[in-house]
Amino acid sequence: MRKIKDFFTFWHSLLICTFIIMAYLITVSFSEAMDIYSITWPPYESDGCIILNLHWADGEISVNKFKKVLGIKKKTARQVIKSTFFYTLLSEDGVRMKAEYFKIPKKLHYDYFDESTGKLTGGQLQRDEVDFVIRVPNYTKAKQVMFYKSNRTSQPNTINQKMLVEKVDECEFLGEINL
Repeated sequence: MRKIKDFFTFWHSLLICTFIIMAYLITVSFSEAMDIYSITWPPYESDGCIILNLHWADGEISVNKFKKVLGIKKKTARQVIKSTFFYTLLSEDGVRMKAEYFKIPKKLHYDYFDESTGKLTGGQLQRDEVDFVIRVPNYTKAKQVMFYKSNRTSQPNTINQKMLVEKVDECEFLGEINL
């Protein structure tokens, strides 16, 4: 009968140690990654959201009215992924807290029934002036909402919020709202 010592040669023990170390590193790295990705950016405290009723005319955005709603958070699942328009939230000390894309619904789609042919038809109109609503987070230190138009063409959103905040200086200013 063979001895246990013969089964566990130096190379076998080195292989087992390697597997143990790899399993430990994967577990530690995975838990650290979960900690990093569970933190949301930006790290500001929110009381809910602000519903902004906005007016778009002549390339400028103005506010019709706004309402602060407590307890309702802005859902991240509804992010606009293709737009040239975005907003930034500024804090009381002038720090850009958040940036996010939004759409201005300039196209109006319509349907009508053509009585002469008996068919339902439709089309779209391009509007120069429109009212629309967006929701922004209600951060406790937020003071202003600034609106911009990016000079780049509409592309899928490959720029994250941090990069978008940094690109503000290269964009066309459309308006601001004091909260």
